[in-house]
Amino acid sequence: MTKPLIALLSITISICSCTGKAKDGKTSADEKVISQHNAPDSNRFYGTWVRQDKRGFTLIEINDTSDVLYYQVSERQNDSDTDRSDRYWYYRSKATMGYWSKHSIWIATDKFRFDYNLKGDTLMEFDKMGEQGMFFKVFTDEQKAYKAFNSAMLNGVITFVNKVGPSEYFVLNNLTNEFSFTSIPDAQTGNKLFTDLAETEDSVIKARYSDTLILIKRQSGESYKFGFVRLNGYF
Repeated sequence: MTKPLIALLSITISICSCTGKAKDGKTSADEKVISQHNAPDSNRFYGTWVRQDKRGFTLIEINDTSDVLYYQVSERQNDSDTDRSDRYWYYRSKATMGYWSKHSIWIATDKFRFDYNLKGDTLMEFDKMGEQGMFFKVFTDEQKAYKAFNSAMLNGVITFVNKVGPSEYFVLNNLTNEFSFTSIPDAQTGNKLFTDLAETEDSVIKARYSDTLILIKRQSGESYKFGFVRLNGYF
């Protein structure tokens, strides 16, 4: 729970001493220009971040600097005197993001501004008093599957292939993982998907983090290159 929002729950907001300062209180430092030498890798910040404690959670979804969503749910402090229908306090706001440095950002909601440092795989909220809470990046099942596929080096023979909805699944003879992705048809493949052409005993080749998957047909030796839907900003 961030200090400004705790203050809000208590109806005693202390704007000057908290990270979540009112947006009107921005100083010239808020307009700080990041030099090209110190330009951040935005992909490291993009994604969904969660902080949870015994009273509730905060979720931040960063899709772009101008496309941020901020959510917080908290059990009210005096819940013993509160009607159960009003037991939880909920805050949701569209927000924007900016950079202090390669490892530091600010997020401005419709009421507050918060500051964060990136430390490894965690986002640490901070203010004048020091560190105030730790956020962890979380992934949907689809994002986890894409992460495994995107980072894999593939060079093997197909032993299983299938399609369920937009997702295409395959297994190779030399790896234990089942991989899934969504191919993009184009003229070179006759506007066909990977699963329209792939069969068991065909071969697949893909380098780590490559944007292309190659299918080689066993009988004809023909090869087809497939692009695929990428979840940019997460990996």
